[in-house]
Amino acid sequence: MDQKFSQTIQRIVCRDDRYHPDAYEFVNEAVTYTAKELERDKKPHGDRHVTAEELVCGGIDCAIEQFGFLAPEVLKQWGLRCGVDFGNIVYNMIGVNLLSASPEDSQDDFQCHPDLVKELQDRIDRRLRFTDPPPPPFLD
Repeated sequence: MDQKFSQTIQRIVCRDDRYHPDAYEFVNEAVTYTAKELERDKKPHGDRHVTAEELVCGGIDCAIEQFGFLAPEVLKQWGLRCGVDFGNIVYNMIGVNLLSASPEDSQDDFQCHPDLVKELQDRIDRRLRFTDPPPPPFLD
């Protein structure tokens, strides 16, 4: 995390301590991750918009990629328990010009994904079911 970003996040956390500073870094990474996954990173800067739904879904994927089976616990420890938490962080970052919103965006758009921890756990469980190793060969 660069020094200026870190200082700005510390100012936010002094005003709103609901979320760990690492949650802000994670949401910032989730924005980049989601834009890349949706190939919006290849578009001009003004056309890279990511919706609330896309960001939360991308954040779930990003968390699993970064933290594996620990993702639900990590996000929970940072205070990210639902889509609204993503929205609170995003709008705190918008308030200090770390992120931007389009005129049609609203914090209410983050009223999605009421239980991120459960969603993360369910997604991890599904992946584990489909990636079980094959049974060992029979020995004669």
